[in-house]
Amino acid sequence: MLKFFRINDPYRLLLVFMTMMAIGAAYIVVYPGLTVPELASMVTGESMRSDYKLYAEILDPTPFLSAHMFGWFDAWWGRALIPRHVLSSVILFIQAAYFGILLIRNRAYNENTYLPAFIFGILCYISFDMIALNGELVASFLVLFALNNLFVEIEFKAQKDENILVLGFFLGLSSLLVMSYVLFLPGAIFLMIIYARLSLRRLGLLLFGFLLPHLLLFGAYYYRGETWALWTYHYLPNLTWSLPDHVNTRTLMMLGIIPMIFFFFSLLMLNRQARLTKYQSQLFQVMFWWLVISLMVVLFDTSLRPQQFIVLIPSFAYFISHYLLLIRRRWLAEFALFFLVAGVLTTGLAARYGKLPGVDYSRLFTRSTLHSPVQGDVCLLAEAPGLLEERIGHPILSN
Repeated sequence: MLKFFRINDPYRLLLVFMTMMAIGAAYIVVYPGLTVPELASMVTGESMRSDYKLYAEILDPTPFLSAHMFGWFDAWWGRALIPRHVLSSVILFIQAAYFGILLIRNRAYNENTYLPAFIFGILCYISFDMIALNGELVASFLVLFALNNLFVEIEFKAQKDENILVLGFFLGLSSLLVMSYVLFLPGAIFLMIIYARLSLRRLGLLLFGFLLPHLLLFGAYYYRGETWALWTYHYLPNLTWSLPDHVNTRTLMMLGIIPMIFFFFSLLMLNRQARLTKYQSQLFQVMFWWLVISLMVVLFDTSLRPQQFIVLIPSFAYFISHYLLLIRRRWLAEFALFFLVAGVLTTGLAARYGKLPGVDYSRLFTRSTLHSPVQGDVCLLAEAPGLLEERIGHPILSN
């Protein structure tokens, strides 16, 4: 399998696609039910189609672009899960393919290979909720675009003003999908100061590109006289830890134990054995710091769930692929790749069926709520997401 992906042939992505679609189909079949984040996105989507104004009449802290995206999904599919999960699987494949092409284009390894795309695709299935269609899925794709621009900036010969402007713009858009992604901005500035000789003028371009989507959003709400609502119900709730975690830390550790073992071992062996060019060494360091920044983004988010760790996958795929390509004994490299694939998929399926000790998904699902039908208006002051499984009136107030 490793030998197959070492060949520089774009048709290798076809096998990545078929593998990811097969795993995605299996996850769709065994999907346990509607999760709390999915239910919240559906309710927000229904509200967006009700002609009420977001943040002024729909008091929901969902980031601006995510809320509108949920409205489109509701218009297309209503509350149907299967088409959402199919689209998610396709988006995950496109991310994997783009990441593989990104590394080839930027000469990250001594050989051109689509192995990182394959490993990226496998790591996307560490948990069943990775195929949920949420803001993280699209925001992480925009971050990949920004990462490509960052790589180009590190190559001094290719510095262009429009490149750094677009880098900031991608990060700005991603923060309107998931607010915690705002931390990628100081992370990108830090990396560019170290590796790309960032000048004050280019720093200004980066900041302008990042702020442009936010300034346009503020301008639209200022025109309507609703800037207070935008600040109160969009920015403030997303800049604080206001929501409970959907899974505990032990669950995340158990789900990620196989990738983490491979990552730490790869990092150790690469520091001892890898022979890199100056540019490859810079990319190596950038990917390590990008992993640290991504981890900070996850920890800064308002609540934890496995899908949020999608921003860690590029760095994990980069380092693990680097080590597998470095192994001289082919049988050992093939065995290591097989163990990674089997371990990730077995862990994900075992956790789905409650067979993995320490994994607790109970808070990820709505609890059944006993209630009787009520005629008329109701104001509910309680944390009862199970009630939202029934269609409700609008506008809504959500925390």
